[in-house]
Amino acid sequence: KNFFHKLLTNSEEEKIYKNLQWIDGFVLLTDKMKDKIPNFNHEKKSIVVEGILNPDILDVKEQEEQGSKKIILYSGAIEERHGIINLIEAFKKNDIDAELHFYGDGSAKDKVIEAALTIPQIKFFGQKTREEIIKKQKSAFLLVNPRTSDGEFTKYSFPSKVIEYFASGTPTLMYKLEGIPDKYYKYCFIPEDESVEELANSLHRILLLNEYEMEKKGKEAKKFIVQNKNCQFQTQKIINLIKKI
Repeated sequence: KNFFHKLLTNSEEEKIYKNLQWIDGFVLLTDKMKDKIPNFNHEKKSIVVEGILNPDILDVKEQEEQGSKKIILYSGAIEERHGIINLIEAFKKNDIDAELHFYGDGSAKDKVIEAALTIPQIKFFGQKTREEIIKKQKSAFLLVNPRTSDGEFTKYSFPSKVIEYFASGTPTLMYKLEGIPDKYYKYCFIPEDESVEELANSLHRILLLNEYEMEKKGKEAKKFIVQNKNCQFQTQKIINLIKKI
């Protein structure tokens, strides 16, 4: 945040924006990025490639969980802006036979640990290997991405954990974000609004679903990701763009 860094950053951005006129085609992370490209010419070709499935996820075997409790799981950056505190508060509002597990690290870690010390059903496991986390995702009852639409950055970012979550075959609960294509919402649970109360209600409703309904939701999401977000499919979109330029 010092003066010299700002000076270099401004100079770099100026050069980037100046040279955008020479770009013939754009591969964007979200469609909203067009709004941030100065004088974007909509006649120029562009596609959205929000992410690519890493096939290694599919090779990791599910790990059987000990005990009968349903596991609600979050993995990723432990940051308040990602809705971590809201998730904890929503879980606390439910008198349910389930556990809330956190995997990751971040500035809100201490608050998660504090919650875990006072509420036995909340557990913090810190950072684990990628393979360990994928195993936990596959064996969980529900995966949650509590990031809300607060902040302009949500328009221009796609949470990579969404593809990872869907590929696990475990149902996902997440909010509607402008950076996530609409097609994804057919394959997950969505709270009706972004309040803590509605998040708590969503958790309650989902925990009442039977095993068949949950398994069906998870399988449909996995099929969608495997068929439409694999390396070949996404790369072919880029190749097709190049051919049109």
